[in-house]
Amino acid sequence: MHWLEEEGASWGVWSTVQSEVRASMAAIRAAVRRAGLQRLVITGHSLGGGYAKEAARQLARRRRALGNPRIEVVTFG
Repeated sequence: MHWLEEEGASWGVWSTVQSEVRASMAAIRAAVRRAGLQRLVITGHSLGGGYAKEAARQLARRRRALGNPRIEVVTFG
């Protein structure tokens, strides 16, 4: 039996986390658009560094719609 098929295995929590991340990214995009930024620096430590990189990647894909800000990422730890 595959571990995901074991009794009690659930993706419920992870599904919730994914929904929260999507909602957070939508809020970040809206805030960046409203602020009319020329430069955006995203930072993160450890796991937050991974989130910072992913946020920067997603924002860079929509850069033109955000007013074309310069996007930078700084991670540590």
